[in-house]
Amino acid sequence: MLWIWLIFPLLTTGEPSPAPDAWDWGKRLSTLRASIARPPVDADALWTPFSGAPSPVAEEAALMLVRTLPEPGRRRRFLEKAFSPLAGLATAAGPKEAARWLTEDTCTAPARLAVFRELAPLLPATDQSTAWETLWDVFPGHPQAFSFLLAAIDAAEAAGQKKDLNRLRRVQFLFLPQTVAPELKRELLAALPCARRDLFIRIAYGMGAWDAALELLADCPDPVWEARTRYQLGEYEKALAVLQTLPEKQRPASLENRLSSLALPAAELAARYEEQFARDPSESARRRLLKTRLLAGQYDRVVTELEKDATPNYRFMRGLAAWMGKRTGMARSIWKTPSEGENLEDRLT
Repeated sequence: MLWIWLIFPLLTTGEPSPAPDAWDWGKRLSTLRASIARPPVDADALWTPFSGAPSPVAEEAALMLVRTLPEPGRRRRFLEKAFSPLAGLATAAGPKEAARWLTEDTCTAPARLAVFRELAPLLPATDQSTAWETLWDVFPGHPQAFSFLLAAIDAAEAAGQKKDLNRLRRVQFLFLPQTVAPELKRELLAALPCARRDLFIRIAYGMGAWDAALELLADCPDPVWEARTRYQLGEYEKALAVLQTLPEKQRPASLENRLSSLALPAAELAARYEEQFARDPSESARRRLLKTRLLAGQYDRVVTELEKDATPNYRFMRGLAAWMGKRTGMARSIWKTPSEGENLEDRLT
């Protein structure tokens, strides 16, 4: 039966394919590009062969043709006729239909987004804000998502849509507090009760808007969030002082330890770690305490505490403490004598 596959190309040669393939559409787009380069251009006539083209061929052709039309009104009508889901943005169901069209396929989304962005500035002033907000809702993770939100705010302000403008500004204050004007920020803060600020603080903190987070905390103090924010700003002493206004059981231990290691003098930090080691005599707590005592210059104390430790785990640290304490002979003897089962690498680490 293999002979059938050998003669199949001969039987089908010359038969037209039932539909243009990607190669054919590519050639048609190249021809269209050449036609546009020779004005005058009849956009409607040139669009006809592409009206049934698959996406993103249709979007690419429409973008080439619409830019040949000089009048904004004609350009808008051309795009709305070419892509019917975009014709009803002003209706109640229009944004949902547009969103469905934009996200129908991830492979075609970039081309359709380009068409939508071409259309948005051509819409009536009262509809432009809706168009840009639709993009903000549909593509929240897009690299230019915040540009869509700011464009919606500008369009609502230009159209005098106060209700939509106030709503969008609250969204701006939630996601982009650093872009809000100081006067407007004060108004929004005054209208925002403390019970609703937690989400705003979390988002501002997560986006690195540290100053905005502190402004949100000014009238509604939260020592943990303020300590975290000041830690990010490098204000370690202030952060630790704020955190320690809470009862000890309410302080996140990891945050307090981190701030203490950055804000406290080494001797004071060693005393703190000694208390923690007394409560939790773990190996990690012991190593942290000994390292901090070295930083505090308590070399003799480290040597004394490690004298009875016959394991190789702290050999290097004990020798280092003796060396830094000007007891070089002791350091050499510590490093020279191996423990049972210890190799050279163990003695030097």
